[in-house]
Amino acid sequence: MRWFLATIVSVACFCTAAFSTFVPLRDHDEIEYLFVWPGGPALAAILAAALLVLVVLFGLVLLTAHRLGPAASALARSGRWMAPLALLGLVALGVAPAVPGVGTHGAVMGYFFYGLRWWWFALAIGWTAWRADSLLGAPIGRRVSGVARWSPAARLLLIDGLLFAGVMAWAVATTPHLRFSGALVGDEPKYIRYCEVWYQGGGFAVSSKALMTDQPLDAAPAVLGNLALLPGAIAEEAHALAADLGAFAADPRGFRWNRVRGANGFPIGKHGPTYQVHQAGLSFLLFPGYFIDRYLLGVAPGYQAEFPADLVMTNMMLLLMYGASAVALFRFLRNALGSDGLA
Repeated sequence: MRWFLATIVSVACFCTAAFSTFVPLRDHDEIEYLFVWPGGPALAAILAAALLVLVVLFGLVLLTAHRLGPAASALARSGRWMAPLALLGLVALGVAPAVPGVGTHGAVMGYFFYGLRWWWFALAIGWTAWRADSLLGAPIGRRVSGVARWSPAARLLLIDGLLFAGVMAWAVATTPHLRFSGALVGDEPKYIRYCEVWYQGGGFAVSSKALMTDQPLDAAPAVLGNLALLPGAIAEEAHALAADLGAFAADPRGFRWNRVRGANGFPIGKHGPTYQVHQAGLSFLLFPGYFIDRYLLGVAPGYQAEFPADLVMTNMMLLLMYGASAVALFRFLRNALGSDGLA
């Protein structure tokens, strides 16, 4: 029972720290840290829920072990199998920089023991589950090992599915403030701008794009208008290419291929419209999600009144690409290494 009590104390410390506010504050001389607890009622509810989970978990393991015999029951009652959870109390070291005088000197502890708290929380949960499973005769382990009797194709599909869902779930869990956000930074507006131009049927010319606020809320998409522009563009560029090839053949040393004009990443087309230097490959992959956001979900304008404020499905397309990339990388490494485990 000592290990069970130690686990309760450690989990209480972890919950208190993990659900509090812990932020760095820069002053004139150095960086200081502020720690603010979540408040009495909120903390009491969190601790009560955590205690309930621990009691139920301990009771289930104890009940199952009792059916296996006195030896297993004694090991379960000792609570030693919960030892990994007792390490969660080390999160207290992570908030040590908030102690006056520690500040910058304890920043490394703040990163490892607080900033990465959910990573080693997951490791502690997995380790505890493995110890409990071993104590109870490895019922989960036997089921997992049973996968080895599946056909190779079935095992491969299982791994693909776990990787596909796992990396997306991990991305959502570890970046909760980024997933499904409509905030755009860096070059992100460039790729979303292509999506909006295509939604309006303007091809690649971004200067033809109207602001979202200048259009009726129920304005119909004009995606098919892009296809109408394609034959003329192909014919014109084929004729221009033939002319350039002839000019190059006549004067190879004096001919200049790149004759673009513009500045700040926005070249001016030969007929006047403005384009972007950013390639549109990623935009093609994002467009199905953006179309749903723009046509069905988007109501309020967001970035510079150009795009919807909420880009839930656009972000979903990124997550799907992330999951598909994990599967593709696994398949590549599997073929290169000849081993599912190493891959």
